[in-house]
Amino acid sequence: MTETPAVAVPTPLPVQGDQAALRLAFNFTSGRSASVVTATLDPAAPLPTGGGGDCPLASWQPGEEGALASYYTGIFKDPSEDGLFSSLLSDLRRIRRMEGLNDDQYLELMVNFVQQIPYDPQAPVCPRTPAGVILDGKGDCDEKSLLLLGLLYREGYDAAILLFPDKHHATAGIRIETEGIPSFRVYVYGGRKYVYIETTRPSFIGLYPDDFANEDPVIIPTGDGGITYHAINDVMHIVSTQKRMEEKMKWLAGACAEMLPEIRSLESRLTASTSYTTQDEYDADYSRYTTLGTRYNNNVEEFRQINEVYQYILDHQSDREGVSGRIANSKVENLL
Repeated sequence: MTETPAVAVPTPLPVQGDQAALRLAFNFTSGRSASVVTATLDPAAPLPTGGGGDCPLASWQPGEEGALASYYTGIFKDPSEDGLFSSLLSDLRRIRRMEGLNDDQYLELMVNFVQQIPYDPQAPVCPRTPAGVILDGKGDCDEKSLLLLGLLYREGYDAAILLFPDKHHATAGIRIETEGIPSFRVYVYGGRKYVYIETTRPSFIGLYPDDFANEDPVIIPTGDGGITYHAINDVMHIVSTQKRMEEKMKWLAGACAEMLPEIRSLESRLTASTSYTTQDEYDADYSRYTTLGTRYNNNVEEFRQINEVYQYILDHQSDREGVSGRIANSKVENLL
């Protein structure tokens, strides 16, 4: 079971003035906190309807990634979007100050905000602008990635556009700082390591859809920002623990399945009044039945304990620190 997106349908809020600005409130969760971010759109500006200019997405060919990158970059760096980003960042920075977030936590806050905007499977081929995503209250992977990239660009993060030509897909990447080798894909550009950011749903930074495991993207850094993501080691530990949990639960379920036929057979014999000719035969079967039953029940209990933490991980993809703490406090790793 995955976490249910917590973004509400945007609702215009009344404001004072001769010509009221359009204000749209978004509710979302990040970490253990519920937050509200309000976006303000200038009523005097034309309503955003798309990326503007010539859209290359409907007809682009391999080898034209440079033009595609320029098109995407022009959308989220467009000065006409500055007012929107200023209003979003005003609330995001306020949340950062109130909660005392460091750079990693602030990055996760922005990512969680974008991830929980509802996904639009019917999005147009040529992407809506960030203002269009906010106005419609939904977006697809490309559109929501452009919104996130606009936030990261203006906040000084070392982010990049990741273009996947074979998938006709683009998403955001963030540069990481780590001593180890992540247990998932790292994309290298000029010695800098970037990881995938899933924008369509709550997901830890660095994780990606299975069908992207062997895809090589074109990497386009978005600017000269210098802030990187250091919590990737924590994500690596969560991911490796989750995989070990999956393997252990699979083994426990298999072991129970193997034992069950013999347990049922022994149970049937032990309850039949004419199954045995001697007490020793009965005692032997009873001892075996008790041993298998105890082992079976222990496996079931161990499975339950592991699965409880496993489900917590799946249901709290917007709370890296909370998940890490749950793993540590549960002592589940002692069972793996």
